[in-house]
Amino acid sequence: MPTDKNDRDIEIIPPDRPGSRHESEWFYVTFEDRARAYRELPLYKRILFAAASVGALVALGVILFLILASAVLIWIPLMIATALIAAVVMFLRTKFGR
Repeated sequence: MPTDKNDRDIEIIPPDRPGSRHESEWFYVTFEDRARAYRELPLYKRILFAAASVGALVALGVILFLILASAVLIWIPLMIATALIAAVVMFLRTKFGR
């Protein structure tokens, strides 16, 4: 390790034991030399991490839904306006015989 190490440096540490065919190899991201696997975290931290992940997915889903819904819903007023303009033009042509 370099001697000019800063406490804010991010260091990626490979796992202590080699991975087997049945287990994927883990990589740990550590701040200030405290590397931990997800399984080694306390239960409340795992629950908070899972809740934050689910919350992020829900928020992303809501944002995508709103974008798609607004893209679809913008066509409804446009079609209504087009139908009204066409109806007015047809009415005026039949009314004035032109």
